[in-house]
Amino acid sequence: MNDIVQRVRHLLATRLKLAKTVDEITDDTPLFDPAGLGLDSIDALELVLGLEKEFGRRGRRSRSRGSGARLHQDHRRVRPVPGKGLAG
Repeated sequence: MNDIVQRVRHLLATRLKLAKTVDEITDDTPLFDPAGLGLDSIDALELVLGLEKEFGRRGRRSRSRGSGARLHQDHRRVRPVPGKGLAG
């Protein structure tokens, strides 16, 4: 199994405190579907923070007062694709 995929599965199971174990999260497990992991927007943000911590920060961040609002606006533009899991 790919080491990166295993690390992401571990991060999902532990950082988000999911009811599923690492072994129960497959490549086809939907992230945002209630039949899958059932993640919500707060979970998505927590996942991004965990990925940055685990793999290193990517990109540039603004420390200005409006950066949180911009992050929220950017997040609202991203829509999960139904039926897409980790391998999606």
